Amino acid sequence: MSRTLSATTTANTAKVITKPYWLVYIGFGTPLYYSSGPNSVWSDFLEDEGGEYYVDLVGERYADPGALTFTPNDMVVSLSPDHATGTLKIQNTDYVFGQAVATADGISDTPIKIYEAHGTGDVLTADIELLFDGVGDSDSGSTRWITVSLKPSSGEQQYPFIRCTKEVGFNYLPPDGTTFSWEGEQLTLTVD
Repeated sequence: MSRTLSATTTANTAKVITKPYWLVYIGFGTPLYYSSGPNSVWSDFLEDEGGEYYVDLVGERYADPGALTFTPNDMVVSLSPDHATGTLKIQNTDYVFGQAVATADGISDTPIKIYEAHGTGDVLTADIELLFDGVGDSDSGSTRWITVSLKPSSGEQQYPFIRCTKEVGFNYLPPDGTTFSWEGEQLTLTVD
């Protein structure tokens, strides 16, 4: 299967020494975006339904306003040869990642995507390659590092990722087993 490389990727892979870096998305209620390399902004250009770029009067492409910023953080990614499983070890900088894991009551079934990028920072969709698209399985760690086991997504996830309890400020909780409809899906509340 062939792949067209972007100008950024082509220029960086032609260098004598090229060090790729990872862009990691962790889908908590408030997603986390980390880069193992430089501060990176992932942006793209606006396209129509046919894949054609929208351009202004002088032919410049319109940038997509939905750019994502990936913050630098020390991490180690180890993936199996088929990229279906692996581990993600992230430094617990300012305790943000550890707090997100603790608040969400673990990382089990949390969506995680890991991309490979080249260059010095800002990237377009054509500049990156998706290496892993699955979920966290379990976590362990210390105050400095958190290690997450990675596995394929089973298609089922527990919602919400943040527990709704009286201890975190919810003063009215429906009874166990209450079923409600949300965005076309039937959800049932359970008490652990």
